[in-house]
Amino acid sequence: MIIRHGVPHKFEEISSIFFDNNPTSMWIYDLETLCFLAVNNAAIHSYGYSRKEFLEMTLKDIRPSKDIPRLNDNISNVTEGLDVAGNWKHKKKDGSILDVEIISHTINFAGRDAEMVLAHDITKRKQVEDELRTLNRITQAVNQSHNLKDIYKIALDSVIEPEYVDIAGIYLVDEAKKEAVLVDYRNYPKDYINKAAKIPYPKGVTWKVINSGNICNITNANDEPDMGSAGRALGFRSLLGIPIAIEDKTIGVFWIASYKEYKFSETQVHLLTSIGMQIAAAIARANLYSELSKKNRYEEIVSSIARSVHQSINLQEVFENAVEAMIKKIDIVKHVAIHMAEDDIAVMVAHRGHPKWFAERVKIIPYPKGFTWATIIEGKPKYCPDVDKDKNIGPAGKKVGIKCYLSVPLKIEDKTVGCINITSPKKNAFDEEEIKLLEIVASQIETAINNAQQAEALRESEERYRILFDQSPVGVCIIDKNLKITHCNEKMVQIYQSSYEKIIGLDLTKLKDKSFIPSIENALEGHISDHEALYEATTSKAKIWEKVRFVPLKNPDGNVFGVMEVLEDITERKNTEEKIKSSLREK
Repeated sequence: MIIRHGVPHKFEEISSIFFDNNPTSMWIYDLETLCFLAVNNAAIHSYGYSRKEFLEMTLKDIRPSKDIPRLNDNISNVTEGLDVAGNWKHKKKDGSILDVEIISHTINFAGRDAEMVLAHDITKRKQVEDELRTLNRITQAVNQSHNLKDIYKIALDSVIEPEYVDIAGIYLVDEAKKEAVLVDYRNYPKDYINKAAKIPYPKGVTWKVINSGNICNITNANDEPDMGSAGRALGFRSLLGIPIAIEDKTIGVFWIASYKEYKFSETQVHLLTSIGMQIAAAIARANLYSELSKKNRYEEIVSSIARSVHQSINLQEVFENAVEAMIKKIDIVKHVAIHMAEDDIAVMVAHRGHPKWFAERVKIIPYPKGFTWATIIEGKPKYCPDVDKDKNIGPAGKKVGIKCYLSVPLKIEDKTVGCINITSPKKNAFDEEEIKLLEIVASQIETAINNAQQAEALRESEERYRILFDQSPVGVCIIDKNLKITHCNEKMVQIYQSSYEKIIGLDLTKLKDKSFIPSIENALEGHISDHEALYEATTSKAKIWEKVRFVPLKNPDGNVFGVMEVLEDITERKNTEEKIKSSLREK
């Protein structure tokens, strides 16, 4: 342990396992001076300060300046015992910001009033949650509205929120006029709009992205030779351009910019790419509706799959819904299948219309056989109007009577991960309408795959949080608005000498001792409440002195949906105090 000079070594010796070797950042600070008295190795690693630097600092040195008033208020209200202080932002030595969840406990440290703090880094979890909320808002807009302006608005309003983004805009290509047109934007000044609302081919960095189809991540705009005069006049330093593409054709650019020199991270690029995919899907969907206005069944296919993408992160449900919708609504289709690439085999994950023997034959297709692998390898839509002239169709396909097929790749970023296949017993069965339809279906399935990956990342984050919950050294439970316990950890079960079965689902209004109910109700109104009393358990024979803190739980909109109870068994402390008082009375 790294300790401020003058602190006895006994504490250092007994805390090496819990404190020094804890993988979560921990420290002890003086409640009066706010100076760090001790820090563990995880804190040094996470925050970037040396041992010497940490012990010459105070809590204020790791806070953004705007959070100092909140810090002062929090410290002025510190009470004895455990404190679940919630989420905070901490500043590392390099200036970057961590999102942390703070739990602390008051202690007497070498005669000083102090607090031991555990700072759980939730930066990645919060980032995933924010990304999922952003993508969900845009996905809902894409799936629920045909109005592209609504979708542009939601996308731009979402990306302009972070502090590192100052400007955002969407350019789309007008092929007839050979111009890139600014269709919607945030924070572009009027002078720029007058000069660059329409950019003629092939000028500037916007057309560089359109022509190349590549992401443009510029740290210093002054070093970019293709930057136009209007862009330079804006004065921004950093720039990220995401191509908006349908099929393999770039139809526009999604721009965000910062006035500070900033390198957009892979995570930020991935998020913007996902939004770009959604915009492309929205544009393609809008085009599809205008071109297939007389074909309501195709609209029903897109809407059905869009709903399943929005309502479920279960990929198999989305796959099944997609093939079911297509086999029912496309009259000329005999077989529908979705294959996903797994190393050197393509696995059929959903299908309709296949005879049993044919389904068995094409269930697993080895590399590089058949038109399925031809599509995956080339990464482009493949349409064969007459299989008699095709070299990719296999013997099983000919035997089942396929005369014409259409295959469209499924892509995540630039990698082809599978394909959708539809076939017909008639030659020349498909045209531009079916190709466009399948591309829209593919874009929706790609969105579902991307959402599932994001959800898996969030699940892993939640699993880490669950472990922290289960292994907490104090009793913790969750109470819903009906005053019923929905979750509790092992420590609470031990304190009450009870069982999960007896505690989970317990209606607190029916307990023998209801003295704590007002504190819970106060927490449901948004206030942290404390309760200390001798408590007789209902689910066991336990009779303990308990110290309880009730903390309101809020959703992203700030509404309270429940209460977290943090419980300490202080029976031993109370008994000791009583013995001391008794001894003093005898004297």
